[in-house]
Amino acid sequence: MRFVIAGLALLLTGCVSLQPSLSDNERIRVLTTEYTSAWQAGHSGLIMSMLTDDAVLMPHHGGEPIEGRDSIREFWFPDDQPTVIVERFHLDPREISVDRNTAFARGKFELAFNWEQDGRVMSASNKGNFLMVLRRERDLWKIARYIWNDPLPQVTEETA
Repeated sequence: MRFVIAGLALLLTGCVSLQPSLSDNERIRVLTTEYTSAWQAGHSGLIMSMLTDDAVLMPHHGGEPIEGRDSIREFWFPDDQPTVIVERFHLDPREISVDRNTAFARGKFELAFNWEQDGRVMSASNKGNFLMVLRRERDLWKIARYIWNDPLPQVTEETA
């Protein structure tokens, strides 16, 4: 009987070791892809599950930081606002660095979305830079801090 149990344990161990293991960098790349896919699918619960409880957003144009999951949910998914449809969202991590249970990913983003306002469909698009600080929680990488920015509006002089 001991040999059967030992054989099963060896077999199971062998099966586990045959499965490829993702590096932390690869896991973070997967997280950024799943994050943008969740936005495109309109899956607010999945988006929120990718954040740490104490996550902080630092929006573009000097907006006040949004601290904590409840505040972030209210900022991104307010009950009294029209539904935003994300048509395109892509994060292109250009650098990922991991130090034990903390990491960062920085890169470029592109975003296009629309919503209905006064019976008309409005649309907007944006692209710029992003920086995510991530924390490992129970072997999962989660977004702890997230900042994004975009180019300044182009100013032109009107000719009379």
